[in-house]
Amino acid sequence: KPLSKKKPLEWQRLDIGQHKLYGLSGLKPSSMYEVKVSYPGTVPVLLHLEFVSPGDEPSTRQGRRLLDTEKLIFETPADSISFCSTSLVRVTATWRGNSWQKARKEDPLLFNIVVAPMLFGVPTEVLPHAAIGLSLVGCVIWGTFRRHPIWPASVLLESFEGKDR
Repeated sequence: KPLSKKKPLEWQRLDIGQHKLYGLSGLKPSSMYEVKVSYPGTVPVLLHLEFVSPGDEPSTRQGRRLLDTEKLIFETPADSISFCSTSLVRVTATWRGNSWQKARKEDPLLFNIVVAPMLFGVPTEVLPHAAIGLSLVGCVIWGTFRRHPIWPASVLLESFEGKDR
């Protein structure tokens, strides 16, 4: 199945000990992307993401793990059309531990996979949250260095000053 940017493939099934291949499509040249796979934390499995070309042996691990999300970060070359047509992302699931359910090993793993664009090494879906956070910090700094307190503080100060009299 092809992975397109910002179009997640949800409810994918993978048997433990098996792998699944995904192609890439619709990626811009010379851009950074990350492939993310998220899965339930209640299933004791370890997912591996790696780039492979047809007929190649598995490559070394190139991604990172954040809780129950496996990530693979890459940059597309200038010729992204040939890159997308020859590159595959392999998702491999291996068992890692014990489950409270005895038959859990036989159940397939359900997961979601998506390709997300990145800007300066930061996923673009995080940028609005970062902008809100930075604007709040700016408001706090601006309010701290003003001569007159801003609205909530001025109301509280007036009420406390009135009680002292």
